[in-house]
Amino acid sequence: MEINVFKFKYFSVKQSVNTMKIGTDSMILGALLHKSKFKKVLDIGSGTGVLSLMYAQQNKEVDIISIEIDQLSAEELKINFLNSPFKERLHSVHGDFLTYSFETKFDFIFSNPPYFESDLLSFKKNKNRVRHNLTLPVDLMFKKIDSLLEINGFFQCIIPVHLLLKYEMEAKKVSFFINEKISIFAKENKLIRYILIFSRSQNIVIESQVVIRQDNNQYTTDYIQLTEEFHGKSL
Repeated sequence: MEINVFKFKYFSVKQSVNTMKIGTDSMILGALLHKSKFKKVLDIGSGTGVLSLMYAQQNKEVDIISIEIDQLSAEELKINFLNSPFKERLHSVHGDFLTYSFETKFDFIFSNPPYFESDLLSFKKNKNRVRHNLTLPVDLMFKKIDSLLEINGFFQCIIPVHLLLKYEMEAKKVSFFINEKISIFAKENKLIRYILIFSRSQNIVIESQVVIRQDNNQYTTDYIQLTEEFHGKSL
């Protein structure tokens, strides 16, 4: 498969200028996005737009705004939307999530946010914006989400394990609470990510897990079944 185009079952994603190529983080988060039939949805830091495309495939009534701060990535995002069968329901925006003035509130917001908070910076500035917490500090992100999310809305994201406490702490400052926590294992006993779903309701946290690969490096049955509606071919 050409690295610049990732072919799904119902759409293709061009990723020639996006520094963050489609990987298991996107596949798992996209497949596990909240199943409620939300109407007004926001995708923060959309990159290629793959999460928006996956959610549009699952929800035939949704209208999604996808915002991306990097100009070249935003241009590619727009192309991916225009070339998709869901183009009437997908809207790309080039802008800074923290300063952009949205004209509506949202039922559901999701993101695969920047996560390298203290690692060494890359010489490539656009990669720094995508991968490092330079333009989207966690505290400011939650404050902005609080202003945009409907009272009964949900926010969902995928993060590395070491950021769990920080996200939980910053969320509580704006009265957001974890409702669901999905533990993502690269292999059995190798925890690498959490998918978190937040709302303003403080309930018992629902916990589950997904293991991506077996010890022989083959995909697990659970991962194959989770993503089979999106892949253009069998794993």
